Amino acid sequence: MKKLLAVCLALLFVVNIADGRPPRAKKAGELDDGVYKDNSYGFQISIPEGWDGSVKKDDSYVRLVISKKEYGIPMQFQHAPAYTQVPKITVIADTTSWPLVMFVDSIMSSEHSSDQKKSILVETPILFGDFQQKRKGKMVVGDVEGMMVTGRQQYTIQVQRAGSQSDKGDVVTDYKGGSVFFARNPLDNTLIVINFICEDRYFEHLQDEVVGILNSFKFTEGE
Repeated sequence: MKKLLAVCLALLFVVNIADGRPPRAKKAGELDDGVYKDNSYGFQISIPEGWDGSVKKDDSYVRLVISKKEYGIPMQFQHAPAYTQVPKITVIADTTSWPLVMFVDSIMSSEHSSDQKKSILVETPILFGDFQQKRKGKMVVGDVEGMMVTGRQQYTIQVQRAGSQSDKGDVVTDYKGGSVFFARNPLDNTLIVINFICEDRYFEHLQDEVVGILNSFKFTEGE
């Protein structure tokens, strides 16, 4: 009887611990067979072979990060490849009542400031600081009309050789390239910002893949 009571108490203790665990954070969306569908903002986008998708939490305005599995390493980083900018696509979702052109102009303007702009610039570093714009204009992906901004930004870093404690390494100055696609669903004011960044020397080649991914994007709200 004592053994049975001890077993029952142990099981009750385990159940209480399980019940006391904090619930798992809800994901921003579902990734199934290479297609990401957002749970809150009514859109989907496909992830092709050669890219990995990481779904974020539902309370984050960053919904999905798509990273290139294999990519080129610049000569200056051959001995320390971790310094290379991994080709990465960040999908951001928010809302705005502003017309898209006006909204993009506000992001690009040095005179406009808002908490929303600050949050977006954190995830679109190619637009921040000494940004050299290449292109800005309307772009249609799938059946969605949006705006695309492309450009590059210079960086300078000190590269320490792997395994070396005394060697201060080399100072490298180069460019990161990227693009930012903006779209707005007029049905519910959903704002989508899709940022791509990589080493600038690989941008033109990789941008073709990025455009292919963008062409899979569509709003599902209201379908």
